[in-house]
Amino acid sequence: MFISYFPYVCSGPISRANQILPQIKTLPKYSSECFDRGIKEILCGYFKKLVVADTIAVYVNNVFSNINEFTGFALLLAAFLFSIQIYCDFSGYTDMAIGYSRLLGIELSVNFKTPYFSSSITEFWRRWHISLSSWFRDYVYIPLGGNRKGRFRQYCNLLITFMVSGIWHGDSLTFIVWGGIHGALQIIEKQFMGSVAVKKENKIQKLINTIIVFILVTCAWVFFKANTISDAFYVFQNMFDGISNLSSYITIGFHEIGITRKVLLVIIMNLFILFIVDLSEFKGTKENAQNSILSYSFYSLLLVVIILFSPKGVASQFVYFQF
Repeated sequence: MFISYFPYVCSGPISRANQILPQIKTLPKYSSECFDRGIKEILCGYFKKLVVADTIAVYVNNVFSNINEFTGFALLLAAFLFSIQIYCDFSGYTDMAIGYSRLLGIELSVNFKTPYFSSSITEFWRRWHISLSSWFRDYVYIPLGGNRKGRFRQYCNLLITFMVSGIWHGDSLTFIVWGGIHGALQIIEKQFMGSVAVKKENKIQKLINTIIVFILVTCAWVFFKANTISDAFYVFQNMFDGISNLSSYITIGFHEIGITRKVLLVIIMNLFILFIVDLSEFKGTKENAQNSILSYSFYSLLLVVIILFSPKGVASQFVYFQF
């Protein structure tokens, strides 16, 4: 019965039987609050997937499928857009799963907590695909010894865990390198900077750290998305070609990737709405405003945006369904 529970699949949230079965055994009662929250989570999921992720997926896939045909800003833009695409595609899917489940009165575990607002790689993994991270912590990292057998052993365990996480996504060397990069970055944080995630930072320093983390995560995503290691290195070697003439660099990049002014305006609008949604969740105002007039107005607007700006007649699978 647990395995056949339909609102989620094994991609995430990766629930466990002891979380779901007690809820199934007690027949849930209808709750208007759960219904409202569920509908709003579903709308957020559809917006992230259909409007944001699917709009930019066409351009990202075109670049990474024909990598040698692009250079300069087109490569840099594709790397940035893939960071947004994979986040919106995957968190959008889990928002839908959690929302549909909530309509039935069943609570699934939270899987994303605004990961791109993280100010350290350690914090990023506390906010990204939380259910998978906790699974690897409980079934790989801790059985290997965790942090109980000295610092060197802890670092080895971290690296092994993240490389295994890479293998979970696929047997390509690109996934292993992606996992290794995240493991190595966490080791560097712990060794040279301490646990940045728990330090008190002023707002400027926190903003700088958040930008640095986003850049590092985006660079790692290039290996995740690239078909081969050589394709990933091609991106890094050529993404700044022609940057000395900045205006031409940007104009040619948009032309190569095929993003017109109209499409660019739509993408910017979508990213602005996404930023507002994530910022309200990050600051904790999303839950407090669930039943306000402003909240209902915003989600009504979100529904209109989904209807007007989601790509029509384009079949698009969820990225994480392949893993």
